[in-house]
Amino acid sequence: AGIVIGQLGGGPYQISGPTDAMSAVLVVLGTRYGLEGVWLAGLLAGVMILALGIFRLGRVVALIPSPVISGFTSGIAVIIAFGQIDNFLGIKTPAAENVLAKLAVYAESGIAPNWTAVAVALVVMATMIIWPRFAWGKRVPGSLVGIVLATLLVLLAGWEVPTIGAIPRSILLEQRLRLTAVPWQEIGNLIVPAMSIA
Repeated sequence: AGIVIGQLGGGPYQISGPTDAMSAVLVVLGTRYGLEGVWLAGLLAGVMILALGIFRLGRVVALIPSPVISGFTSGIAVIIAFGQIDNFLGIKTPAAENVLAKLAVYAESGIAPNWTAVAVALVVMATMIIWPRFAWGKRVPGSLVGIVLATLLVLLAGWEVPTIGAIPRSILLEQRLRLTAVPWQEIGNLIVPAMSIA
């Protein structure tokens, strides 16, 4: 995407890569409709953006009130934060479509934290908070330093914590998009998510 956008130019409201907001929407779409649903929502979003460009309606974005933008981004932040609770606590719970459903899962199954995983998470968080205060903080991101420190800590201490696991050695997904399986009948339900993506 970056290469294409670099060749075609950009605009003040244009985003050429994945964002937290888009990722949160796509996770729900993927859970409900699969890869084909995500593809269809992306297609609809592209049509919407194309229409906005043709009719020169991009300036309408500037009319959206700031509280709406703040509320939207804050909501996304809450969704992402709750989505990381499993990783923070080193546990595995069933997937849920929204925050309330996730809280219900925790209430039903109970929580038994992996305290070494919690310690690793706290090391990373502390590093991200403290590191920017040093001179090198502007050149090297605190998140990267935190990951390195946490990895070394786990290796040296011999802690048993959940890891990323096997990393795919191919950029091609095993799951393939099948146009015959695209849920065209769900197009009405995908309009609002497509607007969020656009």
